[in-house]
Amino acid sequence: MARTTIIAPDRGFNLLEMIVAIFVFSSVMVALFNMWATQARGMAASRDHIVASYLLAQKMEESVSLGWTAEDQPAAITNVAHIAKGQEINVEYWTEVKVEDHSGASDVGLKSITVRVWWEDNGHHELKSTTAVFWQS
Repeated sequence: MARTTIIAPDRGFNLLEMIVAIFVFSSVMVALFNMWATQARGMAASRDHIVASYLLAQKMEESVSLGWTAEDQPAAITNVAHIAKGQEINVEYWTEVKVEDHSGASDVGLKSITVRVWWEDNGHHELKSTTAVFWQS
């Protein structure tokens, strides 16, 4: 009877296989971290726009409900609103309201209200809205 010897293949990984595996794993991790950072920046920008939209709507409703006459209408009202957006992040929002009288010589009471909200957070951002209102004097 002839004796046959079976040579077992080497077990484990060689150095080249480990380097390739580490490279692939590192590439995937870098891509995932980049996606996570981009998503976090997008969420912060969305949050800023939502808060600014809320402030804009609030100021517009407040301005429409005041019913200014020609004597007491302001040219511009500017105030600073501090909105806490997290435990460590604060962004300042500024609001400006302009009321313009478009009645002319007639006493129609047509006015336009323009509300502008802006903030500085990695650049200048701004929302603006204008509406026309008829006020009876």
